[in-house]
Amino acid sequence: LTGVAWTACANLKAMPLTNKDIILGELGRTCGTVRDAMEELSTAIQTAESASGDTDDEFELDVLEPEALALARQLMVIFKATNSFLSGLTTTTETGLLYTLNDADTPLLEEILRSVCGIAASVDDAACGLYMFEDRATALKLASALCDRTLQLFSTMLKHSSIASSKPASQRISLAQELICKSFTEMQNKVKK
Repeated sequence: LTGVAWTACANLKAMPLTNKDIILGELGRTCGTVRDAMEELSTAIQTAESASGDTDDEFELDVLEPEALALARQLMVIFKATNSFLSGLTTTTETGLLYTLNDADTPLLEEILRSVCGIAASVDDAACGLYMFEDRATALKLASALCDRTLQLFSTMLKHSSIASSKPASQRISLAQELICKSFTEMQNKVKK
């Protein structure tokens, strides 16, 4: 019984104490999801690029076709921009966007948490749909959901006056937003062809 009590006390110490701590934990998990998806996508791209062209082999079902490879490259750019932005949220310097917020900003923190959870789900969906890129509409739909959720997070972050007025923060958001929109537009153009 005493051991159970000590275990419960140890678990209590590990619990997040503030809303910001909860979001930082979720951001860490989401960044992990994005990094895993990037690794998987990178492996798929490398495998497709190094394939000898003999994709007729029934055991090479996981090699992306040339059109799917082009979409996968655009999705990788979106993943990288998303990961870079999410990682920047947790930076401990003055450019760390979450560090400009405090627990009095609970509604904004909750909105950020919802956005981050949505991004994690969208990245996971896109990574799971990796080998369905032959269905271009599915690829575009998955990328669109990820872009929409990431852009929603940008919008949410810019609602806070200290973030909107911070030149490094607003520049970081603008650059990530521009890169994601450009990559998604290129992806749309490839699907239309």
